[in-house]
Amino acid sequence: MMRARPASHSSADLIGSLVRRHGAELPISEIVRSSWSRCVNNYALDPYEKRRPNSVDEADLRARCERLGVLLDIARIEMEALGKLIKHSEYSIVLTDRDGVILNCLGDSGFSATARRCGLREGVMWSEREMGTNGMGTCLTARRPVMIHRTDHFFAQNTQLTCSAAPIFDMRGELLAALDISGASANFQSHTLALVDMAAQNVENRTLLSACKDFHLARFHNCAEFVSTPGEGVLAFDDQGIIRGANRAALKLLGHRDHESLCGQRVDGILETSLTVLMRLAGQRGYLAEPLSPKLSGRRWFASVHARVQPPRPAVAAPGARECV
Repeated sequence: MMRARPASHSSADLIGSLVRRHGAELPISEIVRSSWSRCVNNYALDPYEKRRPNSVDEADLRARCERLGVLLDIARIEMEALGKLIKHSEYSIVLTDRDGVILNCLGDSGFSATARRCGLREGVMWSEREMGTNGMGTCLTARRPVMIHRTDHFFAQNTQLTCSAAPIFDMRGELLAALDISGASANFQSHTLALVDMAAQNVENRTLLSACKDFHLARFHNCAEFVSTPGEGVLAFDDQGIIRGANRAALKLLGHRDHESLCGQRVDGILETSLTVLMRLAGQRGYLAEPLSPKLSGRRWFASVHARVQPPRPAVAAPGARECV
């Protein structure tokens, strides 16, 4: 149960204490400062409380794993690949669901004792509300990749850790999970954040490609060599050419702020081609990226198209049904 902070400590006192612990000469990012503020003002946490991590029960953990479906299997493969890249560096690689509950955890044997002592194990809740400013929880709250380095952590007990985490979204922009690398390094490691963000996007893309069996998928980039790589854009569209989902790379390539501004538009209009051309690409073997003729904007795209593998679904879906992961 959450304990309220001592009445004698005002918000300003606690924030000031965190700044002093952090080190006045060190820069404090806006992400960290905002997180500290939420911890003090929204969650009424005390940074110097000795906090035991809370866990969900086994039935709850199983249900959470089942909800993620294919994403969990894809993430495990990606986590194992990450583990080979950072072998012998004293780390844990962690996957949480959108609530910050750890669903899978693996890591270096030299860090395992520290990891378990800190609560880096399956079933433990690492949301900001539970564990203050931390890689997984703050990533999920900010909905962006974050690095929480040692004294950035809200709770003093976690300041030995450096945590890099990135969110994982579905094709409609709904937050699904977070991938995190946590270790005891005293050095600020920006390359670790880049690694975990790339891995999270790999999970995101592969989940979309695996789960969207009832839509056509256009995979595109302005360089042919980048189609079928982590940087490719992916658009899921129906038989009428209406975009039903996208990955984050597609938003970036097309200059869209969010999924809402892109979904519902026509794929042929967005890629400045015709639906006939796109469906012709779907009939080709090998899925080689082909150039699409530029129209008004002059932007040149290369694309391959995968036709849906399931028949069209009834026009009326059950209330609350989701079309794709």
